[in-house]
Amino acid sequence: MSRDDIANTLSFFFKYSPVLEIRIPKAKLNGKYETTIAGYFNNLDKAVQSVIKYDTKVPGIYVTLNPVNPALLSRCSNRLDENSKLTTSDKDILKRTFLLVDIDPIRPAGISSTDAEHNAAIAKAYHIREIMAKHGWADPVVCDSGNGASLIYHIDLPNNEESTQTVKKCLEAFDLVFGDKEVGIDLTVFNASRIVKLYGTVAKKGDSTAERPHRESKILEVPAEINPISVDQIGELIAVIPVEEEHKPDKGYSNGFDIQAWMKQYDITVASTKPWNSGTMYVLDKCPFDASHRYPDASIIQTQSGALVFHCFHNSCAKHDWRALRDKLEPNREKRGSEPREKQKASGSKGNGDSQASALIHYVESSDVELFHDDVLKLYARIKINGVNKILSLKSQTFGSWLSGRYYRETGTAPGSDAINSALSVIKAIAEHDGKQYNLSVRCCWHDGAIWYDLADWTAVKITAQGWGIMKDVPILFMTLSHMKSSSPTQNAPIAEVKKILEFIPIKDEGEKLLFLVALVSYFIPDIAHVCLVFYGEKGAAKSTVNALIKRLVDPSALSLLSPAPR
Repeated sequence: MSRDDIANTLSFFFKYSPVLEIRIPKAKLNGKYETTIAGYFNNLDKAVQSVIKYDTKVPGIYVTLNPVNPALLSRCSNRLDENSKLTTSDKDILKRTFLLVDIDPIRPAGISSTDAEHNAAIAKAYHIREIMAKHGWADPVVCDSGNGASLIYHIDLPNNEESTQTVKKCLEAFDLVFGDKEVGIDLTVFNASRIVKLYGTVAKKGDSTAERPHRESKILEVPAEINPISVDQIGELIAVIPVEEEHKPDKGYSNGFDIQAWMKQYDITVASTKPWNSGTMYVLDKCPFDASHRYPDASIIQTQSGALVFHCFHNSCAKHDWRALRDKLEPNREKRGSEPREKQKASGSKGNGDSQASALIHYVESSDVELFHDDVLKLYARIKINGVNKILSLKSQTFGSWLSGRYYRETGTAPGSDAINSALSVIKAIAEHDGKQYNLSVRCCWHDGAIWYDLADWTAVKITAQGWGIMKDVPILFMTLSHMKSSSPTQNAPIAEVKKILEFIPIKDEGEKLLFLVALVSYFIPDIAHVCLVFYGEKGAAKSTVNALIKRLVDPSALSLLSPAPR
């Protein structure tokens, strides 16, 4: 533990945010139970004292990365609450001031890194800083996280959905260019309310062993001037993310094409190889168009569908794609037909796998289908069937069946399994990279000032101060799980009807009856802490029956009640 390092870290972040949240997740108090310890600070000395109290005793201590709404100081002012229920959310962030590039050795979860892994991550951080400086990026703050490394770049972006997507894609680009089999770039740290290691504190993952010891985190370097990265510079980095130029590769280059032999034939040296989106990325030693563009700037990717993509990081190569590369190296090759893509789709043989896959993709793009992803990059499609919006996972058998059925209705023939798999890989890519992000809820959520309750039959109840009703045209709100059962509420029932449930509940005390009703109603209010009702009574007093009744009312499911662990 270093008091000076802790103070220096907090002083740095206080320059950009007058109020900071300090958070200790998964802290075990007295070794009995996990809790979140958190509080808000605008006083450096009190913040340092509070941190030192817990350092070396908890797995890790963190601080907010971006400026926090100063009003949150009133939640827990200049102290740490050992049972904190409210922490900083994305909506509490005023703007995005920093971009965190978290560099972590690839290893099993829950353990510290070895010295070799730790050193590799720090070396990678300096390598990234060097390469990005060549592309005009201002120097970042370089940090040792205890197990890996971090780069903190200064940015100036509003806190909105567009910025979230920008940061997410920026991290994808960093991982694409710099990630390898030993060290990866964390893709999950894109949210505005991200917390970062409070440098100067100890990182404790698993037990400290000679091979994998606990280490103190620290700031390694702070630039003399911290200048922001421009939006244009960020956009140039994001541009390295390949876009599949065409689903069908050029003639003669199918899924079985040996791209490695082709590169060897034309003296293209591969510096490293790594997986990318179920395909393979070949990072080149130098760019075929400009030999001064050295590793890791240029790459060739063969996607899962067989399509080939070329990209170079430099602006001067922005116009050079896979087709341009082939034109350069194979000037006399057979040219593809010049028909527009839509005409080629229409004229393709129905029996051809590539044409079938293109048709399947076309049906999705031209139908009333919205492809999207959630906050953990699970992929979905919203499909309107019989006037009702259904949300299907792209990995589900149901979506595959819908896709095959749509093809059969259009052509009178069944698509081949290879065509379906090829189409699905492209559809998933569209959902992940081009689709919007929706944060899906289970059963209940807020939306546009109303409470929505999923009836698990692709309809939902909308509840406002003016009343409630069953909606068929439901926005993208819910993830309906396979075990969930549908519910059929009685419309126009008087409010007093809720008290009728007490006729089936063996509670005599009037105060406990009121408590039961309040708890029951609160279960339909999202984003608040919910109490867990515990019923006491002798054997046969209907304790389990009451719990089962509550479950059938609030969340009907094929899953039975869970019994508490024996004491």
